[in-house]
Amino acid sequence: LVTFLASASSAVSYSWDYGDGIIGTGGPSNTHTYAQAGMYQVCLTTVDFLGTTCSYCSFVNIIPNTNNCF
Repeated sequence: LVTFLASASSAVSYSWDYGDGIIGTGGPSNTHTYAQAGMYQVCLTTVDFLGTTCSYCSFVNIIPNTNNCF
């Protein structure tokens, strides 16, 4: 489970592209569970009250769960 948090802004809508084919909506804080380990490009697109769109992308590296105790 990964938690993503955007900085404060005047955005009225948020769209999260987690890089694995899943798109999330909601606010500046979002969580996502990746089904497989790997490198993913995550992009956040916001729209403010004037309709201006802004996008920011970054990579996350999801490592395999090696805890075999559970």
